[in-house]
Amino acid sequence: MWFLRLLDNDIGFENQDGWTFTSDKQKGLIPAFENLFPNAENRFCVRHLYTNMKYDGFRGVAIKNALWAAARATRVEEFKRRMENLKKINHDAYLWLAKKPEQHWSKAYFSTIPKCDILLNNMCECFNSMILDAREKPVISMFETIRNLLMARFQTNREKAEKWDGVMCPKIKVVLAKNSKEAAAFSPLMADETHFQITGLHQQHSVDLCRMSCSCRKWDLTGIPCPHAVCAIWCKQENPEAYVHRFYSVLKYKQCYSRSIMPINGPAL
Repeated sequence: MWFLRLLDNDIGFENQDGWTFTSDKQKGLIPAFENLFPNAENRFCVRHLYTNMKYDGFRGVAIKNALWAAARATRVEEFKRRMENLKKINHDAYLWLAKKPEQHWSKAYFSTIPKCDILLNNMCECFNSMILDAREKPVISMFETIRNLLMARFQTNREKAEKWDGVMCPKIKVVLAKNSKEAAAFSPLMADETHFQITGLHQQHSVDLCRMSCSCRKWDLTGIPCPHAVCAIWCKQENPEAYVHRFYSVLKYKQCYSRSIMPINGPAL
């Protein structure tokens, strides 16, 4: 509670609906989130969820794959089918997992506000890796080391962004290219200027270009047009890049790192 109050003072969580916390499901954090930020989304790292599952005796590749399949499901119907599959594999494992609130660990129940569908705490792990040496130092030296690391990182990222061509960040271009390749397997049927029915070999989805939404929910969750959306955009003879969420623009990336962490004098001064 003490730490989260300090974080609230620094960042300001007035619009709680727009914030998402991802944790390793530490017992103390959950009631603290519920008490201080009841409207914010709280997600669990699925890797740590599976570690807890193994600790309670539910092991094996089949159980692990079933858990991840349920976590990656983007629609409630798909989630329920995959949970039924886990029930067939191991009924006790199903009961164990069914007790965990779905909105904390499955994409099918995630909010579409953050435009992020990650299931792991990789961002935290990367940061921890970066400050590994700093963490072993006395507190003042630790803060100074972290400040120096971030000061250099901000400048490096600014220089990197200056070299990028186009509107979108490079990694998002790679994701969109993959989705575009998969879009070739679908056929569009136009209902009006913004609504499309997209049909594939074993699936059919509806796309709303005005709301930037697809019934598969992948576009809604990530902000990057899914293969169904790309197919609909092509039908209108438009560029899918124009439908990528502004969060992924080079402009937004530059804004993130626009403010510098300034140098300071040493102890002698």
